Amino acid sequence: MLREDHRLLDGARILATGAVLAASYAALYRLMRGHQPPLEPFSAYVPTIAILILIVTAVLSARRGEGAGPLFARERLGRELALACLCAALGYGFIVYTLRLPHLSRLFVYGGLAGGALASAALAAALDALDRLGGRGRERRRVLLVGDGGALGRAAARIQEGRLAGLESAGAVRLGEGGLAALEAALDDSVVDFALFGGHRRDPAAVEDAMLVCRARGVEVWLMPDMESPELAFSRVDYLGDLPLLVLPAAPRSGAALLAKRLIDVVLSAFLFVALAPFLAALAASVALTSPGPVLFRQRRVGLHGRAFTLLKFRSMADGGAPEDLELRNDMKGPVFKMKDDPRMTRVGRLMRKYSLDELPQLWNVLTGDMSLVGPRPPLPAEVERYEVWHRRRLSMRPGLTGLWQVNGRHEIPDFNDWVRLDLTYLDGWSLWLDLKVILKTVPVVLRGTGL
Repeated sequence: MLREDHRLLDGARILATGAVLAASYAALYRLMRGHQPPLEPFSAYVPTIAILILIVTAVLSARRGEGAGPLFARERLGRELALACLCAALGYGFIVYTLRLPHLSRLFVYGGLAGGALASAALAAALDALDRLGGRGRERRRVLLVGDGGALGRAAARIQEGRLAGLESAGAVRLGEGGLAALEAALDDSVVDFALFGGHRRDPAAVEDAMLVCRARGVEVWLMPDMESPELAFSRVDYLGDLPLLVLPAAPRSGAALLAKRLIDVVLSAFLFVALAPFLAALAASVALTSPGPVLFRQRRVGLHGRAFTLLKFRSMADGGAPEDLELRNDMKGPVFKMKDDPRMTRVGRLMRKYSLDELPQLWNVLTGDMSLVGPRPPLPAEVERYEVWHRRRLSMRPGLTGLWQVNGRHEIPDFNDWVRLDLTYLDGWSLWLDLKVILKTVPVVLRGTGL
C-alpha cells in the first residue's frame, strides 16, 4: 500500500478516534451520574471534551505519514495513542492553569480520555483483524517489476513475503535487447495495475520508452530510485514554481510534525518560565550575592544552519575567567572543550552545574525560537571552524536544551565523533515520540546530579 493510501485510511481512523472519544465521555457521564460529589451538567464539560478531542486528533494528524507504515498499524498504535493523549492532558492542564479556568472533575476528564484511548485501540485492532481476514479473498493489485537494481529486488522480496498489503507480483521484465517487446507482451497478455521501475540510471532512454509504453496502456508507473547509497534516496517530491523537484532532506522536513514540535517548545517553555519563576529568582539572587559579576552569562553560539545567536546561562564561574597561567585540561577529544573539575567555578556555580540548573535561562532561547527543548547542543563559532565536513550536519536542526548525548552518559562519551554520531542518529530518526522519550529520560539524569 502506498503512503498516500495510508494517509487516507489514517485520516478516516483519526475521525473515528474523535467519535469514539466523544462516545466514551457520554458513556462515562451516564456511569458517573450518581457519583459523589455530583458532576456538573454535561453541557459544562462539552468545551473541555472538544479541546481534548481537538488536541488528540491534531497530534495524530501531525504524526500521520511519519514512518513507513500506517499510523494505526499494530506496532505503532499504542505509542501513537499514548503520545496524543499525553499531549491532550498536558495541553488541557496548561490551558486551565494559564486561563485560570474552574477545575472540573479530574476523574471524569482524564478517565474519559483514558477510556476513549483504550476503546479506540480496541476498535483499531478489531478493524485490522477484520481487514486481514477479509483480505484473504480480496482481489489484489498486481505490480509488474521492470528493469533491475538492488532497490527493485528488495521491493520484489517484500511483495513476495506479503509485507506490502494488497499487492502481488505480476512478474518481471528486464530491459535491454528485446526488453521493450517483452514489456508490451506482459502488459497485453496479463493483468497489470502498476509498473514498478528500477535500475533506470543504466539506460535512461530505454526506461523512458518503457514508461511511455505503460502510459499508452493506462498502467500507472512507479519509479524507484536506485542510488548506491540509501542516504541519497529522495524522500519527497516538491515544486520550484512549476518545476518538479526530487528532494533529499538533510534533516526532518515534515511540516506538520515540525510545527507541532515548535508549538510544544513554546507551550512548555512558557509554562516552565511561569512555574519556575520563584526558583529562577532565587538562583539569580544566589549568583548575585555570592560572587561579583553579572547574573547571566551571555555567549555567542551557532544554531540552525550556522545562524548565530546569544545563548543565556546563569553565571557559574568567577567573573573574569581563569588566571592566565592556569593550564586548562580538556576532557574531550575533538573540537569541543569540556572540563569536569573546572577551577573557575564558584561554589554556587558548581552546585548549579551538577544539576544543570545553570541552563534554565535557555528556556528564553527556546521561547524566542533560537533553540528547541530537544536537539543537538549549540556549539561555539570557534568549534564549528574546526568541524570536519560530516560534523556540520548536526547544525541542520535547531539546537536543544537536551538530547541523546545528555541522556546517554555524556561524561562517558569523551570522543566528539561519538557525540556527533548520536546527534545524527537523532536527526535521522527524529519524531515527536523520540523527543518525548528524551525529555522523560532527562528528568532522572538531572535529578542524579551528573551535570558536572
